Amino acid sequence: MLDTLSNHLARKLKRNNPDVDLELIEYGIAMKLNWYGVIFLTTILGLMLHQLLESLFALFCLTLLRRYSGGIHFKSLTICMFMTSITCTIIPLISLSKWMILILNVCSLILTLFRAPNWFEELAIEKPYKRYKFISLVIVAMNFLFHSSIMAIAFFIQTLTLLPLKGEKEIEKKYC
Repeated sequence: MLDTLSNHLARKLKRNNPDVDLELIEYGIAMKLNWYGVIFLTTILGLMLHQLLESLFALFCLTLLRRYSGGIHFKSLTICMFMTSITCTIIPLISLSKWMILILNVCSLILTLFRAPNWFEELAIEKPYKRYKFISLVIVAMNFLFHSSIMAIAFFIQTLTLLPLKGEKEIEKKYC
């Protein structure tokens, strides 16, 4: 759905400006549509479940860590949009004990320590891996201060995406 829409919009833009790179425009449009779709769906679902602020906070936590830690992507942006929105809306409905928060925090910290940052695709730009690992660790460690169920679950789910699926090829890390 999002892939088709972004392709259609990119082709229309290409007709008006033939010098532009179609794939680059399509990618940019797809990323924007995906992000706006996630925010829109999370807002709608959060309102329906009377968990708007909590759902948006879960989205913030998940995307903040993902920005620096990387992780596996879904094959389709539409699936990504729906899964992210549903996940961020369900997270606030789960209440954890202090011990469970601590266990998830420790697991997330260990996964982050050994797996972040982890991109499963070649990037056009070099990223400072040591800095991204440090930032990811700081983000996860913040919940040792806050003891938030939402943060613990969001961080744990995000760190699970650092693990390769069967057949996924991990990109060699260049430490700079």
